Amino acid sequence: MLKAHFHDCEAGWIRLTLTHGKQETTIHASAVFDSFPEFIQWLETLVTETPTEEFTWDGEGEGWRFHLKAGQLTISDPYGDEGVFLECPVSTDEIARTLYESFLIFIQSDEYRPVEWEWFSNGEVFENATQGNFTRE
Repeated sequence: MLKAHFHDCEAGWIRLTLTHGKQETTIHASAVFDSFPEFIQWLETLVTETPTEEFTWDGEGEGWRFHLKAGQLTISDPYGDEGVFLECPVSTDEIARTLYESFLIFIQSDEYRPVEWEWFSNGEVFENATQGNFTRE
């Protein structure tokens, strides 16, 4: 059974640890390369009639390719250098439910600190909007 745990919301980063049996991989989500909108959209496609088989998570220099085909989830290095991080049999419904529920539990918990995640991105937007006349500090 696939298990997912979002954790460590700190300084513009959130971690997602996925485990299956003795296999484990941790994805580093960066506020700069915020992959959450695309990730949630990918999960939503998994419960439609035409699921998207692949999603690549960009982690600001690192990457993770989620590939789901014929009931097999493979998480690997999209650049091919690191190989496969995790493989497990899983249905599209199970992966969507496991990851989406874990995400919702996390963002509703005390462990999720919007200031740590959103402040960085919003601060950049503010600086850009004021053309550098004001800074986050």
